Amino acid sequence: MLKLKPKIVVIVALAAATACREEPLNPLVGREVGTQAGYEAMQEQASVTGSPRDRDAIQQIVTTFDVAWTAGDAVTYAGQYADATWVGPTGAVVTDPAALTGLYTAILTFGLPGTTRMSTIRSLTFLTGTLAVLDIDARVTGFINPPPGIVPWQPGTLRVLEKNIVQKRAGEWRIIQHQQTPVAPGN
Repeated sequence: MLKLKPKIVVIVALAAATACREEPLNPLVGREVGTQAGYEAMQEQASVTGSPRDRDAIQQIVTTFDVAWTAGDAVTYAGQYADATWVGPTGAVVTDPAALTGLYTAILTFGLPGTTRMSTIRSLTFLTGTLAVLDIDARVTGFINPPPGIVPWQPGTLRVLEKNIVQKRAGEWRIIQHQQTPVAPGN
């Protein structure tokens, strides 16, 4: 039988007791769900829509992705990220800006050279005036044989769904978190 020191047992018991509450907390506002204050705070957050200028600036990120990809410009493409955590379709995680530029250089030079990227914003949700979730549906066309390990969505077309967290810093919107999921054939 495992013997625990009395101090450890007390600490674990206190931690468990404080973690259990009758009312769950809303992690976004730190107020109890089901109370009037919590409801009002949630309503206030739900009303953040982003200004037309902010929406245009975020659309420009997507447009820049498409133009830079099609031009084979990895530096401009990777420049849309700001100290980001980038998670690719294989689960690879890249946090170094130079490594991210190198990755896109390899993709655009050797993996999918001469291809065209066309993107649509599926959803744009402002969490605050300086933070938003940007969902992109991107399609890459113009290749005959995809790189090894890549399964096209349709013949000659790769399709990926991207989830990005964008943040406005010093008046400029940039991607700070990125997650990419390939769309399987038939979906």
